[in-house]
Amino acid sequence: MRSVVGLVFLAACGGSVGSTFSPDASTSSSSSTSGGGDPTCTTSRLELSRACVPGVAAPGTPLTIEVDQTEGCLPCNPSVAPCAVSIAGNQITVSVDVTSCPPASGECPAICGLGRATCELPPLAPGDFVVTIAGEAPNAQRRPRELVVAAGGSASCALGPPKSASSIEPKVYEASCEKDVDCMSIVAGDLCAPCVCPNGAIAVSDGARYASDARAAYSQCESFDAVCGPCPPQRAVCNAAKVCDIAPDL
Repeated sequence: MRSVVGLVFLAACGGSVGSTFSPDASTSSSSSTSGGGDPTCTTSRLELSRACVPGVAAPGTPLTIEVDQTEGCLPCNPSVAPCAVSIAGNQITVSVDVTSCPPASGECPAICGLGRATCELPPLAPGDFVVTIAGEAPNAQRRPRELVVAAGGSASCALGPPKSASSIEPKVYEASCEKDVDCMSIVAGDLCAPCVCPNGAIAVSDGARYASDARAAYSQCESFDAVCGPCPPQRAVCNAAKVCDIAPDL
């Protein structure tokens, strides 16, 4: 992975970093310590679950990404701070803080709402980056959110509904071949399913397009706690019909 050395950026919405926030509803109390101002108010880090990345992002222009939470509830009467973005080398970290100020009655609406926000990343130079959510636990079972910045890329991405499938259909990629080296194995179907293994093959010539689609699809996935075993040994082959296929690697 190429890294952008020496770049350090930290800001909270204003100038080149920004956010918008659209909670559905709110309930429960914040569990963090309170900050300045009203002593009844408390501020906590929003427990975000997902952050999208486009397959390829455009260089030299701000990139707008969506983040959300898929579990838990927003605190009572939430007031959300702008999305904070920090960049160190090729590591991009996003976070959103929320302040809760309970009403004088002490009662909160009995409705659970989930948070969703947009974060604006500053213009990036061409290269490869990894997007992480501040405070999220490392998960060896989930692929990193890889962000590739290159010419012809997008300036934004959006998240689909929580727990929705993020599928890739192998038939949309070139699969003709002459010999085994013309083929590469891929993961097709629902990329957000736990413990996915290679289950298809396409032509190497279309590998870059698949990789872009896979990066965007994987970024829609939530964390999972399943413990995955090793994938069975398989390899991509060019079958008798001159079509890329996957076969056991005996």
